[in-house]
Amino acid sequence: MTSGAKEAVLAAARGERDPELRQSAIHQLGAMGARNELQQLYGSTPSVDDKEAILQAFGVAGDSDDLIRIATTQGDNRVRKYAIRSLGPFGGEKARPVLVQIYTNEKDPELRRAAIQSMFVLGDATDLVALARKESDPEMKQKLVEQLSVMGNREARDYMLEILNK
Repeated sequence: MTSGAKEAVLAAARGERDPELRQSAIHQLGAMGARNELQQLYGSTPSVDDKEAILQAFGVAGDSDDLIRIATTQGDNRVRKYAIRSLGPFGGEKARPVLVQIYTNEKDPELRRAAIQSMFVLGDATDLVALARKESDPEMKQKLVEQLSVMGNREARDYMLEILNK
């Protein structure tokens, strides 16, 4: 890694039989900023565990575009959920409208909760409040309000007071 030998690290990530060593190589690719190599690897691996490691490496490499693409298009819900959760720490402002879209359009409660968690990590009280105001599902509304209740944000506090004063 320190020599910048992306191809050698990619070869290790592709060919290593030991899952722990393979995932270590994947993480090294992320630290190297090897976005193209990570994209190649993601497209060629059938392993869900390796895909999750690649998603984390995308985040470390600053590749929010691939995280967004996978969060919105991936068919495997486990991988998609991991991508959605990765948008919290790694997605930045670009992820905010995507997370709102996922929450609004998604039917799977686990994926919706993952979107809520990522908006919380991003500190996105504005969108969480807007979603809570519109939410008719009591369980989802409770999850939104729970996240807002622990945010040290004026907008979140104002919404909490609004709820209490009803």
